[in-house]
Amino acid sequence: MAVNVGKYKEIEVTVPKIPVTDEDVENQLQQLLLQYPVKLEKNGPVSDGDVTTIDFEGFKDGAAFEGGKGENFELGIGSHSFIPGFEEQMIGMKKGETRDLNLTFPENYQAEDLAGADVVFKVTVHQIFENKPAELNDEFVKAFELPDVETPDDLREYFRQALAEQAVQEAEASAQTAVMEVIVNNSDAKPSEKDIEKAIDRQITKIRMNLLQQGVSLDSLLESQGGSMEELRKQVREVAEKQVRLDMALLRIAEIEGYECTDEMIEEQYQNMCIEHGMPVSVLKERVPAEDLRKDFLHRRAASLVMKHAIIHYTE
Repeated sequence: MAVNVGKYKEIEVTVPKIPVTDEDVENQLQQLLLQYPVKLEKNGPVSDGDVTTIDFEGFKDGAAFEGGKGENFELGIGSHSFIPGFEEQMIGMKKGETRDLNLTFPENYQAEDLAGADVVFKVTVHQIFENKPAELNDEFVKAFELPDVETPDDLREYFRQALAEQAVQEAEASAQTAVMEVIVNNSDAKPSEKDIEKAIDRQITKIRMNLLQQGVSLDSLLESQGGSMEELRKQVREVAEKQVRLDMALLRIAEIEGYECTDEMIEEQYQNMCIEHGMPVSVLKERVPAEDLRKDFLHRRAASLVMKHAIIHYTE
């Protein structure tokens, strides 16, 4: 039975227009200044947030251990670059001072001979710097070599335009989300349980890949939070089901409009993917079924049609 999509042209939605304020611009400037701090050498003791240049050597049971030595090493205090307690015990040290740090390696440390071991690090401080935000002046601005940006006021205008463009993109994305919500609500698409489960699988895969980009394993995250895969699948079910219903409605719109995706068009998509991902077409064809490309093409074309005819009101 064909999906009834109801009205899909001239869908009317209202979404808020995102303003760009002077405060937003100044926040961007401050973040930039903090990203490029000025290192000033100080004579006082090491404090949290300082940057130090040190020599260090680690000893276990009185003997130096492999990989535990460094010279003229730059260490930010509070960066948590070293094992717990190392940076904290350096606080208060002065330039030229040598101090023994009594520490314990974490139980899960990758080197088995050091995991959970009590050690002593002999540390000598050579230099101490404090980080201060850069000064917003012509010299700082010109260092970025941005076209027609030479003064702080030029940089403010640059950020204002960039934020305005971002705000437009976010508003347009919100508008598309609102319009697609209407498409789903107007249709009587009833996906099968099998299709919903497949959509849930795709949602889980997306979450897993996003976490991996941050260096986090989904399984370890669930374990640390006391959650389970079953609970996560329940959480994403509503989103997954709505996506399947939207896909079904868009395919029906494509059918009504007489859109097609020929074998030649699918082959062209494979060639484009080959260039984008640097993978042989044969491998892509094994990983991405042609039917998925066909559906994706028709989804995008139908969505483009819907948005072209949508009536969107932006409120201040």
